[in-house]
Amino acid sequence: FRHGFSYRHNGLVALFGIIGNLILAILFAIGLFAVPNSYFFSKGLFLNLFVGFFAFLPFPQLDGLHIYFGSRIMYYVSLITYLVLGILLLTGWKAALVIVIVVASILGVLGLLLRSEK
Repeated sequence: FRHGFSYRHNGLVALFGIIGNLILAILFAIGLFAVPNSYFFSKGLFLNLFVGFFAFLPFPQLDGLHIYFGSRIMYYVSLITYLVLGILLLTGWKAALVIVIVVASILGVLGLLLRSEK
């Protein structure tokens, strides 16, 4: 850390690990959409969503504690967003998959535009 240790930056790094689980869950949901009765895609979707959810818990040695102390607002907003997107993916509703992909893409682009440094 060039300019000193920042809990906020540490929380952002931890959040990107959980976002990686959400991206994998979206990919498994797309595979489940293509092959509806696939055991592999259904378990992959379920496993990635639950690993990401349990990583959000603010216990020692988990990413949720770093996110919580980095920014409480970021913790609550990202947790609620993750839960809503996870529930939409678990419903199996075809339009929900499109909604999740659009919302995740918009949030990703906005995050890149607002957080980019010159």
